[in-house]
Amino acid sequence: TFSLTPEGRLTARNADISGNVNANSGTLNNVTINENCRVLGKLSANQIEGDLVKTVGKAFPRDSRAPERWPSGTITVRVYDDQPFDRQIVIPAVAFSGAKHEREHT
Repeated sequence: TFSLTPEGRLTARNADISGNVNANSGTLNNVTINENCRVLGKLSANQIEGDLVKTVGKAFPRDSRAPERWPSGTITVRVYDDQPFDRQIVIPAVAFSGAKHEREHT
């Protein structure tokens, strides 16, 4: 089906369109973006799959002088970001205090 009204409304089914497409409104279903895409306005999404959050784990240094090599010391975190937008870095606080108790068997 193909039609073009005097007002300029084009209707085409099973169309293969190439070149530059400019549109001010509409709906796209089941579309693939093969290359890069830049969104200049607000983006709203109901379902997202992919890498939006990146997590990294680091082990604490251990004190070799302690009998059981307890975690002890500091870690320096360096962030290298190649994206032009702001990111949020979350480093949860870690605090631990404990003791080892031995019980005599009776």
